[in-house]
Amino acid sequence: MSNVLFEMVLPRRPVSYNARGRPAYPNWKAYVAAEAKSLWTYPTLNGQNYYFQIIYICHEDPVDVDNIIKPIQDALVNVVYSDDVSISDVSAHRRFTSESLHPDDLPDALLDVMTGSLGVTDVVYLRLCEKRDIGSFV
Repeated sequence: MSNVLFEMVLPRRPVSYNARGRPAYPNWKAYVAAEAKSLWTYPTLNGQNYYFQIIYICHEDPVDVDNIIKPIQDALVNVVYSDDVSISDVSAHRRFTSESLHPDDLPDALLDVMTGSLGVTDVVYLRLCEKRDIGSFV
């Protein structure tokens, strides 16, 4: 695994990029930015070529996994990194709570929320890492 620079868990249903122009879209981005600001206490990253990972766990009626990436990346601009052009690699994964999810396969931060008593049905975990060699993807 590449060096993890930042990770966080969003215990809410994500909003799709297709919701642009609706109140839910800027509200979601503001929520993501506020959560990140509470965790990220360093200057914004100005480098290039970061690896952005998302794991979306949902109960039912999911949001398209490819449509949740852009709003989250945009919300982190000027919080974690200076520009989302810094992201060179992205992986996004969606799993249902009804699936057999083995605890060893989940990041600790995500597992903590899923096993807690928050009554959360949708959770988004994200992690920003140093870029990986292209050979690790093929």
